Amino acid sequence: MNFSKLLATQGLLNPLCEHVSMFTVEKGETVERGDSIIVDMHTMRARKPIKGDGYLTAGIAAKVIRQEDGGQSVICIDGIHLLYDPRGDISEADIGKDCYFLDTDNVTLDGTKRTKAGRIEAVELSDDPADIEDGADRRIFVKMDILQGRYLKW
Repeated sequence: MNFSKLLATQGLLNPLCEHVSMFTVEKGETVERGDSIIVDMHTMRARKPIKGDGYLTAGIAAKVIRQEDGGQSVICIDGIHLLYDPRGDISEADIGKDCYFLDTDNVTLDGTKRTKAGRIEAVELSDDPADIEDGADRRIFVKMDILQGRYLKW
């Protein structure tokens, strides 16, 4: 199955079982539309992925709202999203395994002190020289699910 084509069609009503959530962004942090978003499980404040414990993946920033005080709120959508594997350590044999954020756009199998991005759904390799040069030749489709944090009291 070519996930790139499935995501591009958007022809079905919520075919990927996406959930929408909204969070206030941590003070001093700036997020943009398209960024991966994690949430501090103690403060419930959103930010871009960092190395550390105590965070929950909310999904991808679909809309960023500027607040009057200069802060931001972010509307996130989970579901299946495209991330990258610049280290080249994820293969088709890893489909169904968990992966973890290296940074906003990149994932790894190494979960040491990293936030779980989600479950690997598909791996696509690009032979485009530009993709190879910038480390975007290994595309990883990750199923993010905010409900994995359903044990939290909202």
